[in-house]
Amino acid sequence: MGKKCVILHTDTGSNRHTLKEILIQGRVMDENEIKINASFHFQSRLKGELLVELFNDIYINVIDRPLQRTRQFRLEVATLNPEAKHHLKLPYHWLIAALITAAVTAFMFHSLFSADPIQVALPGALGGTAICIAFFAMFIIGIERRWVIETRNALYPLIVIPYLGSQKKEAKLFITELQQAIEFNVQSKRYSNEDLFAGEMRMLRRLAKNKVLSETLYERAKAHMMRAHGSVTSA
Repeated sequence: MGKKCVILHTDTGSNRHTLKEILIQGRVMDENEIKINASFHFQSRLKGELLVELFNDIYINVIDRPLQRTRQFRLEVATLNPEAKHHLKLPYHWLIAALITAAVTAFMFHSLFSADPIQVALPGALGGTAICIAFFAMFIIGIERRWVIETRNALYPLIVIPYLGSQKKEAKLFITELQQAIEFNVQSKRYSNEDLFAGEMRMLRRLAKNKVLSETLYERAKAHMMRAHGSVTSA
């Protein structure tokens, strides 16, 4: 394993650095030893920034920068569930508001051309149009597209990868690369179920120690693993 075993430790930080800067500055690896297999970058003024990098076929580096807090960690992909979940959340409340406003606006426009138009028909029609457009824009902006990567046994949603509509193919390609890397990692190292269980438990413990996971979430994930594993032994 050599120097690479250091990478298995979860790491957090408040500053954003590239993967190569982290590993080289920490004397974990030389620049020539780092091979980025795939990466995905998401950035939004409203939702923050995410950078996920798959490197050397078996490790993943995550830099998650929502609007308030930054978390950063690295881990071996074998601890992840290869079955990624896709979520599409539509903010229907904005769409409903837009449809209601559109109906009122249509009534105002109809009143303009009636035999006895109401006094506020013109300003109401113009204002309703503007509000309807604003509501529809909020609906479009509020659409959430994301891939969720869970841990292998605890099924904890550890890595959430949001993406824009224009990034659909790019996000799917990265997920495919990650799934292949997970399977390759397990097969090439011939990990048994016990190896994967123990490795994931150590990984979750490090995440909790470094404040990536809260103690409550860690205990919940650990309890789920114990139940699924059919063991009452405390980790």
